[in-house]
Amino acid sequence: MSMFKKKEKSSLPEAPGQALSMEPHASSPAPDASAVIGGLGWYRTQFHRAMKLALGLSLALMVSLAVIALLLLNQPKPRYFAATPDLRLAPLVPLDQPLLTQSGLLTWVSDTITGAMSLNFLEWREKLEAVRPNFDDDTFKSFLSSLESSGILNMIQEKRLSASSVATGAPVIIASGLVSGKATWRIEFPLIVSYESSQGVESTQRLIATVLVCRASTATTPRGVVIQQVVLKRES
Repeated sequence: MSMFKKKEKSSLPEAPGQALSMEPHASSPAPDASAVIGGLGWYRTQFHRAMKLALGLSLALMVSLAVIALLLLNQPKPRYFAATPDLRLAPLVPLDQPLLTQSGLLTWVSDTITGAMSLNFLEWREKLEAVRPNFDDDTFKSFLSSLESSGILNMIQEKRLSASSVATGAPVIIASGLVSGKATWRIEFPLIVSYESSQGVESTQRLIATVLVCRASTATTPRGVVIQQVVLKRES
């Protein structure tokens, strides 16, 4: 009889309430194909909406930029005005550019010179003062001095005469250009001056007027031009 005994295999003790299970785990359910396709369709729809919105915003931005560019390119240039001594607004035009039309300039010159030569023994001062703004200051003094030195003013006052002057031909521009940065014109026209008394016409003078006109600031003269020189010669 052997002294040794075979050891019997002992089984592991089971934990209370636990049992080793050899059954396989339950697998998760397979996804529903229709649900997946529906989800993809929703995302596709939202993507298309986002793309349409982005395209619309891009077009609106391009239109806005085009409108702004057109407004910037076509915006009117600012106009500046000066206030005259009698508080009138006068446009500021560069002195190297004409302000009056050619016909307006010629009419203005003719009216100014004939007005300056149409005097009478009672109101000769007032008549000269009325045309004084159309002359440069030095030119007006020179013109007045020539009326005095020629004896015309003395004759009008002493003989109590009334002088009337009319242009006998259309004034013409014989030269034009820039002088010291100012637009300048030399204008010539014929005129006749008649001296009348209470007994009738005393005498007449046929003259050729040569007038130098240049641009001036509208802040000092409403027409934007002044007379710089007047030369009166007897018509030959």
